[in-house]
Amino acid sequence: MSSRAARKKEARQGRLTLEAQLEQIGRRQLGLRLLAVAVIGAAAVVAVLVAVSSGRSDQPSAATGAKVSAAAFSRHLFAGIPQHGTQLGNPSAPVRLVEFADLQCPYCDEYAVQALPTLVKDYVRTGKLQMEFENLSFIGPDSVKAGRVAAAASQQNTLWNFVDLLYLNQGTENTGYVTAAYLRRLLDAVPGLNVPVALHATETS
Repeated sequence: MSSRAARKKEARQGRLTLEAQLEQIGRRQLGLRLLAVAVIGAAAVVAVLVAVSSGRSDQPSAATGAKVSAAAFSRHLFAGIPQHGTQLGNPSAPVRLVEFADLQCPYCDEYAVQALPTLVKDYVRTGKLQMEFENLSFIGPDSVKAGRVAAAASQQNTLWNFVDLLYLNQGTENTGYVTAAYLRRLLDAVPGLNVPVALHATETS
């Protein structure tokens, strides 16, 4: 396993461990505000990550028909933060970070696993930063399919939840893993999203 794959596997495991801890905290009714401890330890802010790479380590996820991975962690990460279309956070924040990404991009996946939680917790949630997502669909047909659903989610102000779940359950690029069933599993895991409306929007776009 390459060092990049090893780091990615370790980061994913960290998010899954934190998800389990959050569920345990919820059962004890200690409150979701303890989510602030969920810092993965990202080393840098990465604004543009749109490269194609191979050598991913396979992980059980919605891409392989398994249960959606890290859904609870993702839900808590964005809970209470305003979303408007492609934007996340306070529109009056002094800094705005625009991410240009293809939803099949494995490096973008690494960014979502390692850097995004820290950005959201320390900067977006505190009103210091607003983030914006600009979709680029150039890797292949699966990118186009995923991009259409992301656009539908943005119409319901849930784009960031959907994109995060997609990255956490990303398959190997251009293998046809972005199926209707896969997308439906992700949409079902997005809090507050009207799934039939989102699917209809993709069919008419």
